[in-house]
Amino acid sequence: MGAKTRRILVVEDEPAIREAVVVFLSHLNYRMDQAENGIEALHYIKSNSYDLIILDIKMPYINGRQLMEILAENRIRIPVLVMSAVAQAEVLFQEKGRLEKTFDLKTLREKVEEILGLE
Repeated sequence: MGAKTRRILVVEDEPAIREAVVVFLSHLNYRMDQAENGIEALHYIKSNSYDLIILDIKMPYINGRQLMEILAENRIRIPVLVMSAVAQAEVLFQEKGRLEKTFDLKTLREKVEEILGLE
């Protein structure tokens, strides 16, 4: 399955970062959706099927950690690429990778391809 058939949800409260990720991955032919918080993300997840969620941890309303807990409680198994400025030692449920907020687009692409098995 190539990039064209892969669907990714980006959940990030900072518009500039969210837009940059969505635009970049769209140019690589991924089907992209975006949410600015966990509540909005849940609406997307309930009505769509995703191959990957790129998720910020620190957000208003429902943060990334809480969203991952909700997914686990509802047995929704979607790989998650955590994107955060907060250093964290523990690996979260469904977390398949991590990007620090100072990441570059090459690293983003590599992580996405690795998680999706496209490398």
